[in-house]
Amino acid sequence: MKISPVTNNTCNYMQNNYTLIPFSGNVSIPQKKIFVEAERLFNICAILKRKLSNKIKNSGNQEKILAFYNKFIKVSDSSYAYMRFFHNFARKFAKNREVEINLESNRLLDIAKSDEAYIFIMNHSNGKQDPAMMGVLGTLLSGAYINLGKAKTAPRAKIIANEDILKSMNKFQRAIYEKFGAFGINANLFDAGKGKNSEKIHQLIDNFCKNKNHIFIFPEGKMGMFKDLDLIEKFQPGVGGMVRSAVIDKKQVKVIPVGFAYNNKTKSFLGSIYIGKPVCFKSENNEIFVNQANIEFDLAKDSYKKFWNYKQKAIDEFKPILHKNIPVLGREQSLYIAGILCENLRICIEKAKRQLPQHPMNIDNIIKI
Repeated sequence: MKISPVTNNTCNYMQNNYTLIPFSGNVSIPQKKIFVEAERLFNICAILKRKLSNKIKNSGNQEKILAFYNKFIKVSDSSYAYMRFFHNFARKFAKNREVEINLESNRLLDIAKSDEAYIFIMNHSNGKQDPAMMGVLGTLLSGAYINLGKAKTAPRAKIIANEDILKSMNKFQRAIYEKFGAFGINANLFDAGKGKNSEKIHQLIDNFCKNKNHIFIFPEGKMGMFKDLDLIEKFQPGVGGMVRSAVIDKKQVKVIPVGFAYNNKTKSFLGSIYIGKPVCFKSENNEIFVNQANIEFDLAKDSYKKFWNYKQKAIDEFKPILHKNIPVLGREQSLYIAGILCENLRICIEKAKRQLPQHPMNIDNIIKI
């Protein structure tokens, strides 16, 4: 399958004479019937393979799964018990993982102290190991809420996932995962049926705007399988649309970019998580404003350095999203938001790589609860 860069005028703003925030990269996916059918058949095979794998893994554990289902499914989402269940469930994914994480920044603690819901975006670098990193993140965040006495009131996690993964589970497993926040959508690259996601996403955003739930998402989606492409070519602009919808309704939205990195030179699982500064978007008079967040000049691309002025000191200052010094309005804002988030995430990935551990450590050293 050939993938070529988008070159239409609505997407490709990456030109040297622009000192404004651009969106660039992304790829053009040819929506041909043969590709739609090929992906449909591929998905059927993938689901069958996952079902077989789940059946093997769960062999002899069906009674335990059913017992857990009966115990957990009736637990109120707004109870202390729910947060404790979530904490223990996430920790199982994090078990025996050696991970370096920038806890000294206190960014997770600041999130937990707030009553506000956040959107978390993470790179999809390793399909097998990324869930473990999510487990570490979820364990630490839920542990912070519990320690602060906010287990009942904290926003609940909603994790956007490929619907096909949930389809491969038995009905009890699926119910458990969905209660823990798994939120299935059509993640196909070629299927025109992706439009059916809109209603589900709308409800998700509505609850987010009411500070009922955090949103966790891998913005590369299935594009993450193309390891030879840069992040900006895989980053899905639909994430920008989701954030725009939320900021129009909520007036202020904070997105936390989280970089994952792995040390593949050792036999042990050695990972790194870098929790970025909140990328804050504000809406005022149809314009959207954004802060500098993680745009550090030793790592940022030139267009972002120019936009934020290389020697600017007030990093919390907000600037309007502009194009040729004219505020960007309407749906086109989504493309610029996607570009801003992609650049922030890219920088956090680089930060994660820089702090990768070289020797094993125990996850229990950082998870205290």
